[in-house]
Amino acid sequence: MKKFITIHEKTSNVQLNKDVGQIAYQMHKVFGFDSRLVLHKNDEDYTALQNEVSGLRLDFVPKIRLGTYSLSVIYYIVKNSSNIAVLNCFYHNLKRKSLDFGLSLFFQSLLNKLRL
Repeated sequence: MKKFITIHEKTSNVQLNKDVGQIAYQMHKVFGFDSRLVLHKNDEDYTALQNEVSGLRLDFVPKIRLGTYSLSVIYYIVKNSSNIAVLNCFYHNLKRKSLDFGLSLFFQSLLNKLRL
Protein backbone atom coordinates (compact mmCIF):
# COMPACT_ATOMS: atom_id res chain seq x y z
CA MET A 1 0.00 0.00 0.00
CA LYS A 2 1.23 3.51 -0.81
CA LYS A 3 2.34 5.52 2.22
CA PHE A 4 1.42 9.16 2.75
CA ILE A 5 3.64 10.57 5.49
CA THR A 6 2.99 13.89 7.22
CA ILE A 7 5.79 15.22 9.40
CA HIS A 8 4.81 17.59 12.17
CA GLU A 9 6.73 16.96 15.37
CA LYS A 10 4.60 19.20 17.59
CA THR A 11 1.19 17.67 16.82
CA SER A 12 -1.26 17.43 19.69
CA ASN A 13 -4.64 15.70 19.84
CA VAL A 14 -6.44 18.93 18.85
CA GLN A 15 -4.42 19.25 15.64
CA LEU A 16 -5.65 15.89 14.38
CA ASN A 17 -8.91 17.67 13.56
CA LYS A 18 -7.15 20.58 11.88
CA ASP A 19 -5.16 20.74 8.64
CA VAL A 20 -2.25 18.67 9.96
CA GLY A 21 -4.41 15.64 10.69
CA GLN A 22 -7.16 16.17 8.15
CA ILE A 23 -4.97 16.18 5.06
CA ALA A 24 -3.42 12.86 6.03
CA TYR A 25 -6.81 11.45 7.05
CA GLN A 26 -8.47 12.46 3.77
CA MET A 27 -5.61 10.92 1.80
CA HIS A 28 -6.39 7.67 3.61
CA LYS A 29 -10.16 7.89 3.38
CA VAL A 30 -10.52 9.18 -0.19
CA PHE A 31 -7.42 7.86 -1.97
CA GLY A 32 -6.63 4.73 0.05
CA PHE A 33 -3.16 5.68 1.26
CA ASP A 34 -1.60 4.19 4.37
CA SER A 35 -1.49 7.63 6.04
CA ARG A 36 0.81 8.25 8.95
CA LEU A 37 1.60 11.30 11.02
CA VAL A 38 5.16 11.52 12.35
CA LEU A 39 5.41 13.34 15.67
CA HIS A 40 6.77 13.44 19.20
CA LYS A 41 4.48 12.16 21.95
CA ASN A 42 3.10 15.55 23.00
CA ASP A 43 -0.17 14.42 24.61
CA GLU A 44 -1.04 11.51 26.87
CA ASP A 45 -3.99 10.46 24.73
CA TYR A 46 -4.81 10.99 21.11
CA THR A 47 -8.54 10.36 21.44
CA ALA A 48 -9.38 11.84 18.03
CA LEU A 49 -7.86 8.71 16.46
CA GLN A 50 -10.80 6.62 17.59
CA ASN A 51 -13.61 8.84 16.31
CA GLU A 52 -12.75 11.74 14.06
CA VAL A 53 -9.74 10.40 12.14
CA SER A 54 -10.02 6.63 12.43
CA GLY A 55 -7.61 4.95 10.05
CA LEU A 56 -4.88 7.56 10.48
CA ARG A 57 -1.79 6.12 12.15
CA LEU A 58 0.70 7.89 14.37
CA ASP A 59 4.42 7.15 14.25
CA PHE A 60 6.14 8.56 17.32
CA VAL A 61 9.79 9.52 16.92
CA PRO A 62 12.23 10.05 19.75
CA LYS A 63 13.41 13.57 20.49
CA ILE A 64 16.88 13.51 18.98
CA ARG A 65 18.80 16.77 19.05
CA LEU A 66 22.31 17.79 18.17
CA GLY A 67 22.76 21.25 19.62
CA THR A 68 19.92 23.28 18.13
CA TYR A 69 19.26 20.81 15.29
CA SER A 70 16.32 18.45 15.44
CA LEU A 71 17.43 15.11 14.05
CA SER A 72 14.11 13.30 14.62
CA VAL A 73 12.91 13.97 11.10
CA ILE A 74 16.18 12.88 9.55
CA TYR A 75 16.09 9.68 11.61
CA TYR A 76 12.59 8.86 10.41
CA ILE A 77 13.21 9.74 6.76
CA VAL A 78 16.43 7.73 6.56
CA LYS A 79 14.84 4.74 8.27
CA ASN A 80 11.68 4.73 6.13
CA SER A 81 12.59 6.45 2.86
CA SER A 82 12.18 3.36 0.72
CA ASN A 83 8.53 3.00 1.79
CA ILE A 84 7.36 6.62 1.44
CA ALA A 85 5.26 7.51 -1.62
CA VAL A 86 4.30 11.07 -0.56
CA LEU A 87 6.10 13.18 2.03
CA ASN A 88 4.19 16.16 3.48
CA CYS A 89 6.01 18.49 5.90
CA PHE A 90 4.28 21.01 8.17
CA TYR A 91 5.85 23.99 9.91
CA HIS A 92 9.24 22.44 10.37
CA ASN A 93 11.27 25.54 11.09
CA LEU A 94 13.35 24.61 14.14
CA LYS A 95 16.42 24.48 11.94
CA ARG A 96 15.75 24.39 8.24
CA LYS A 97 19.09 22.74 7.49
CA SER A 98 18.16 19.55 9.35
CA LEU A 99 15.02 19.10 7.25
CA ASP A 100 16.85 19.95 4.04
CA PHE A 101 19.48 17.33 4.83
CA GLY A 102 16.80 14.72 5.57
CA LEU A 103 14.93 15.52 2.37
CA SER A 104 18.10 15.29 0.32
CA LEU A 105 18.69 11.78 1.72
CA PHE A 106 15.09 10.87 0.91
CA PHE A 107 15.36 12.05 -2.69
CA GLN A 108 18.73 10.35 -3.12
CA SER A 109 17.16 7.09 -1.95
CA LEU A 110 14.26 7.64 -4.35
CA LEU A 111 16.63 8.23 -7.26
CA ASN A 112 18.54 5.08 -6.39
CA LYS A 113 15.29 3.08 -6.46
CA LEU A 114 14.36 4.51 -9.87
CA ARG A 115 17.74 3.58 -11.32
CA LEU A 116 17.30 -0.10 -10.38
